[in-house]
Amino acid sequence: ESTPHFLSQELQTEVLRILLEAVSNATRHASPQTVFLACSADDQQFAAEVKDDGSGFSLQDAMESTTHFGLRGMHERARKLGATLHITSGNPGTTLVLTLPKNP
Repeated sequence: ESTPHFLSQELQTEVLRILLEAVSNATRHASPQTVFLACSADDQQFAAEVKDDGSGFSLQDAMESTTHFGLRGMHERARKLGATLHITSGNPGTTLVLTLPKNP
């Protein structure tokens, strides 16, 4: 089994939603040539990285937006899981790293 035993079906669903939002944001807003998704897991943590080579964006502007809630939603979802979500963005590209420890 490739999923760590501590990732319940509910946790897997929430992690998937965060990653789908990240990939969707990249393809919808950044015009990337490539979107890279990698996941790793062991008995202590699950980690995922979504990286693109698109146009990037201002994290501050995105977090303060009153019309787009994707980043805030991902951060809130990660917080509820006890996960950390780290996003860096520039030109080119954005990288999102999600880390979920076994015992948040």
